[in-house]
Amino acid sequence: MIATALADAVRVYAPTLTPTALAGAVDSTEQTFTVPGLLPGDVVAVSGPAQPAHCALTSARVSAKDTLALTFGNFTTGTPTPTAGVYVVFAIRP
Repeated sequence: MIATALADAVRVYAPTLTPTALAGAVDSTEQTFTVPGLLPGDVVAVSGPAQPAHCALTSARVSAKDTLALTFGNFTTGTPTPTAGVYVVFAIRP
């Protein structure tokens, strides 16, 4: 019975995302992407492609229906661009 409940609550998405360049300052930037099926209240964990030096995926959340918000950290004064590619999104629906 528990396994069935988990199977109903966990969804996996694999969108191809293309983040934009980060600002030229040591800071963090949130970017949003359309991922059909996500709902407010979903708890998400994201595994993306390897990021360039001084750039990291630091958090993920569902900001609105069908909208994934990813925060990237910029640890340099340059303007790194997070890596485009497939980001695997694990969504748990409480």
